[in-house]
Amino acid sequence: MASENEPRDMVEVLSTRRLDASALAELAESGIRCTAHDFVDIVPREHARKIQFQPGERIVLVSSQNALHALDWNGVQVRCVGEKTADKLRSRGAQVLSVHSGAASMSEHAVTLGETCTFVCGSTRMPTVEDTFARTGGELEVVEVYDTLHASRRMDGPWDGILFFSPSGVRSYHASNAQLAPSFCIGATTGAVAQSFGHPVVLASKSTKLSVVRAAIEHFRS
Repeated sequence: MASENEPRDMVEVLSTRRLDASALAELAESGIRCTAHDFVDIVPREHARKIQFQPGERIVLVSSQNALHALDWNGVQVRCVGEKTADKLRSRGAQVLSVHSGAASMSEHAVTLGETCTFVCGSTRMPTVEDTFARTGGELEVVEVYDTLHASRRMDGPWDGILFFSPSGVRSYHASNAQLAPSFCIGATTGAVAQSFGHPVVLASKSTKLSVVRAAIEHFRS
């Protein structure tokens, strides 16, 4: 980040998750300097590794890659959020039935088909999936396989933009920071939480970290 006395000839953004070198390079080539800090820590629950399903027994819903440690996915039928999550599930032998942009679309699809589902998730989450099944009377089992811990830290700006990758990341940022810079969000659920704090919101076109980066690049290029 530029010092107070240094001319701000570059756009300054804060990423609430660490980015790989190629994403940082893409930002820099577009005149954007990125400071990154992981605002959440993911802690897998060891007992969750014992979860097993028989192929075809039920549909498993996955909204985060953080849940992938929990099962032997071979032959398991899955609906998930995000292409990257889908690719990792396929590489583990899962049968990916559909890929969605958010938890709302995923759960609505499942209840429309009358499916019996298990939602494999973290302890801190929006109630989107549970609310959808409760509203429609669908059968849902919820299995928590990891904990999301806030790792908040004061990050002095000013920031021209903030990259958010989960609702928990938004809340963790605001535990120590107040600036309401334009936010670039990985999905509609994260965007809704950012908006609830007062951020202007730009949604990524896909649920990937790189799409969030490119949404910021497009915004500042225009």
